[in-house]
Amino acid sequence: MTVHKDMFDNPKETKMRGSLLPFTIRDVTRAHCVDLINKINKIWDDHVGTEYLERDNVILESVGGWLSQESWEDRTGYHIKIRMHPLYCHASKVQGRARSVINAFVDLFPGCSVEFTENLEILDFGDVDWKEKEKLGLTKTITVVIETGRRDLGD
Repeated sequence: MTVHKDMFDNPKETKMRGSLLPFTIRDVTRAHCVDLINKINKIWDDHVGTEYLERDNVILESVGGWLSQESWEDRTGYHIKIRMHPLYCHASKVQGRARSVINAFVDLFPGCSVEFTENLEILDFGDVDWKEKEKLGLTKTITVVIETGRRDLGD
């Protein structure tokens, strides 16, 4: 599934519901967390590159769970937060790599819905003058939240 800006009813005023729960070192002892971390590593291999300098063009800020506790149900899922390297974010090549990372992350959860996105629009500028990158917001963090499950709390 390709994530694009017209996919969501997510205006700037909309705030994410729930909490991001980034993985901690303790989560390395949990098999499902390690499995997701290995899949994230594979995404970087496939979509960003394996060379040291290339690999840092897209920076992983956070990955982990998501929880929204509502009146009658809990909604759970996963999140990813990335940003483009500030020195290279003005290049369409780096924006394309970041877009590929986001799309591959969403594809890890077939049949699940994207709950929230933030700053996806910065992946669509193409090559711009490097002096314009901060004014255009290219140094911002991009967030995607996927809902993978719901648990009814009613009696």
